[in-house]
Amino acid sequence: MKKKSLIVLLLTMAFLFVAPKAVFAQEKVKVYLFRSDTCPICQKAVAFFNELAEDEEYKDMFELVDFEVSSSKNAKLMNEASEAMGDGEVSGVPYIVIGDRSFGGYTSSWDDDIKEEIKTTYEDESFVDPLKDIVGETDNSNDTLITVGVLAVAVVLIGGVIFLARRGSESSLEEEPKEAIVEEKKEEVKEEIKEEAKKEDVQEKKPSSKKKTVSKTSSKKVTGTKSTTKKNQKRK
Repeated sequence: MKKKSLIVLLLTMAFLFVAPKAVFAQEKVKVYLFRSDTCPICQKAVAFFNELAEDEEYKDMFELVDFEVSSSKNAKLMNEASEAMGDGEVSGVPYIVIGDRSFGGYTSSWDDDIKEEIKTTYEDESFVDPLKDIVGETDNSNDTLITVGVLAVAVVLIGGVIFLARRGSESSLEEEPKEAIVEEKKEEVKEEIKEEAKKEDVQEKKPSSKKKTVSKTSSKKVTGTKSTTKKNQKRK
């Protein structure tokens, strides 16, 4: 029973750990931030999104996908993204895309608008990311590490369940022969008791047969005495 309870607990833990991560990875809004390391305004934008990622209300709503545009590849992606959003060619950074809205630049006065756009997009179940086909799968988010971690934990938990299940089946197979041996021993003890009882009965009957033999012998002696007496009478 203890092993079964442990297996159920491990399966429950695996479900509770893996399922929420999978759901959040699909539902989180991707906030695309194109920036430069040498841009002070970009640094302010990064600081804002990092702070928002710690907020209890918004931390599970979005993930920041960060592109440093000093790379020619990322600079090309920024131009393709701006064209897809209908903004034409972007002349400066930061350039931010959230849902179906873009922000050219950043100022703290936009914080509420950015939050509202994240929340609205998150709650829109029919939303389709307009940059999904352009950006594709990137290495800029933490999803890869999260996915690997989730899979590793799932493998460990499932492996533990399989190991315990095998140990349980092996122990049950080991217990069966032990029970058979115990039953066999019981039968042997019963047979020994029966044999002892028979021997005791035989020993009780043997003394009575000896007494009969003695009585016959004594009767013969008496007969011999009588015949001698008769002979003595005749002689007289």
